Amino acid sequence: MNKDLDFDVLVLGGGPAGTCAALRLLDMGRKVALVEREVFPRTQIGESLSPGTWNVFNYLKAGHLLKDDGYFPGLQASVIWESQFVQTITPEQRGPGLMVDRGQLDMDLINLAVSRRLYLLQPAEIKTCRKTEERWQIQVVIDGKIITISAKLILDARGRKGVPIKNKIVTAPESIAVWTQVNAGAFQNQTLIEALDNGWLWGAPVSAKQFRVMAFADTLSVKIKRPYDLLCGFVKDSQLFKSVATSLSAKHIQTCKVDHYCHNTPWEDNYIRLGETAFTLDPLSSTGVEKAMRVSLQAAIAVNTVLSGGEPEMARSFYENILIEAISTHVKWTAGYYKLAWPAKELSFWKSRSAESIILSANTTSLQARLKAHLEVSPRNARAKPAARTEAIQTLESLWYRQVKVSPELTFIKRPCIVDDRLELKIAVDHPCLEREIAYLDQVELAPLLNKITAGDTFGDLMYKWGTALPLAQGARIFVQLNRLGMLLC
Repeated sequence: MNKDLDFDVLVLGGGPAGTCAALRLLDMGRKVALVEREVFPRTQIGESLSPGTWNVFNYLKAGHLLKDDGYFPGLQASVIWESQFVQTITPEQRGPGLMVDRGQLDMDLINLAVSRRLYLLQPAEIKTCRKTEERWQIQVVIDGKIITISAKLILDARGRKGVPIKNKIVTAPESIAVWTQVNAGAFQNQTLIEALDNGWLWGAPVSAKQFRVMAFADTLSVKIKRPYDLLCGFVKDSQLFKSVATSLSAKHIQTCKVDHYCHNTPWEDNYIRLGETAFTLDPLSSTGVEKAMRVSLQAAIAVNTVLSGGEPEMARSFYENILIEAISTHVKWTAGYYKLAWPAKELSFWKSRSAESIILSANTTSLQARLKAHLEVSPRNARAKPAARTEAIQTLESLWYRQVKVSPELTFIKRPCIVDDRLELKIAVDHPCLEREIAYLDQVELAPLLNKITAGDTFGDLMYKWGTALPLAQGARIFVQLNRLGMLLC
């Protein structure tokens, strides 16, 4: 086989999730190839980017891509949700989100990856994919020729179309999206969101000339009404969108199914699923792109761990836990926000989406049970904070001779932690006041520091013991933080 076509990782799909993982792995020095079926720029929905997306792009040294003149940053929003009155949300209240041309942005991202040594095959089709003892062998058709690529791991980010029903853990009721474009001059340059009896409307500028109007309704709605009639009905019944009711055209109506799920085996035999191949989120939050990219960054760490000779089972478990936490958080938030909508107490569309529930897939896996259990647990930050702690520390001198002890509620637990772009098993500390267990504070590993504390130690004794590992000022700073959290008492 041609050794030039041997790669550490092969990414399938050139959307934000796949390209994000590729960029991060390239930055780690890995040899990465990517196969994309379509020619870019392609038509792609999902233009609304949440404020946190900036942090992800800046981390990838790709923030300049979001500064395109054709994008719309800092839009004001007019919202009808908790009541039937219009609420205005300013850009300062919303944060620095933006509307982008997803087709252009996806192409810019993949071109950036190519400039950083990504081996790109586009447009290309996968002909065969089989696993040998240690590597994957993939035949790809490009320009009418078949080439064979070898990779140790595959990252599948091709989207939701290829996920069989039997592999879906359903996390919310399915919806249908019906949309069209109207003249941008019909609206002010802002985002619109409106709750109606049987669904909700969303609208935003997608270019200087076009404004997208999109309805979300029960899937059964399109069996009762034509998509055009459904969208027209929603727009006519609305306050924010009714001005374009007479300008909608049946010729330009588009639809797509909006299902919400998690794949029941996102990591299996060095085949890892990313983005919408792994999970989907309700469009209500507008965080789909950001969350997909953030999860891909974590997946890249897990993949690099395996490539560095780390324990594959630890990497798999780490990635699945990231997915479980992301999905659980989103499901709880979405259900709560649907519950706030003004029709939620009366009408079925809203009632069904206000409940936190999942429907397990036909193929039972351990991830299903863990996801279900995670949804049933109350948020950590809702737990009671301990009362026995020093609320204010005036000076180090006032503490020097006071005895220090570890909170009886503090426990130690082994957890994978990110160290130099790979996972290592570390001792983390857990406490009721923490949202999750932590292994580091102020970039210092906590367990070795806490293990130095013995009965009768004063604050001065502790600073002397910690002084072999860190400066006095940093040790005092860590102590104050742990004390305020109720983990160290004095």
